[in-house]
Amino acid sequence: FSGVQAKKLGLVDKIGNLEDAISLMARRLGIRGKPSLVYAKNPREKLWELFFKSAVGKWVQPLLAPTHISPFYYLWPLNATF
Repeated sequence: FSGVQAKKLGLVDKIGNLEDAISLMARRLGIRGKPSLVYAKNPREKLWELFFKSAVGKWVQPLLAPTHISPFYYLWPLNATF
């Protein structure tokens, strides 16, 4: 929904931006001056960590780990003649 559509449908009280919402909440809470904001960390940043800590993750993690394969080396004999 757009903001106008949401307002017409009664899904929102007012149309505004983040600053408007912060100002309204500060007034309702009786906060004077500029309020201090605390933002939660984005949980998606550590989604893989949460997954690997889970029971399923502990089973899947070894399957995704790189296997130890010896690298390919091209060895030239030291006493080679052309």
